[in-house]
Amino acid sequence: MDVGAFLREPADQELGQVKVPCISPIHEILLASLSFVKSLTQHCHAAAYLLDFCAAIAGLDHAALAILHQRATEQNIEHSLRITLACAESMFGLEVPEFAEPLPISDLFGADLSLAVFTPDDPSIAWPRLRHLLWRLCDDRRAGQKLGTYMWVGGSFLASKAARKIPGWPKEDPTIIHVAPVAASG
Repeated sequence: MDVGAFLREPADQELGQVKVPCISPIHEILLASLSFVKSLTQHCHAAAYLLDFCAAIAGLDHAALAILHQRATEQNIEHSLRITLACAESMFGLEVPEFAEPLPISDLFGADLSLAVFTPDDPSIAWPRLRHLLWRLCDDRRAGQKLGTYMWVGGSFLASKAARKIPGWPKEDPTIIHVAPVAASG
């Protein structure tokens, strides 16, 4: 993946009288897609990324969708994009007929997709085996793709699991004030 592409093609947004460089809508969608897939594979909350993806892709015209597909293919993240699109279609009814066919996702999650996206800590979720999700992410048209995907997602997954085992992780935000419930007297 070409991480620098996010920074080399900024899109200026006006904030009052000032132009602020931001990532382009194409890269916003790619980043939301990658964040969604990473969160989903690590059993983390992924709903915000999926909603960001839906809001951003819904605003693209035919030409921009073609560029999005081209960039995803060039950066070897087309399958991540297509899985995100499949989840958006399944959960929110988002259809982008001009885009490449979404990858099937229902066979991996079944009825648990919404739970996996919104409440990943729910013990009733029948999570698919990581290797099944990884195979879906792999584009067999490129040599070595499966090994690279296993290394990227597997390493990230293991790091996430290891971090959760550290005592006191994650640290509580000291700015949050805990309020004890007060019983009503009557």
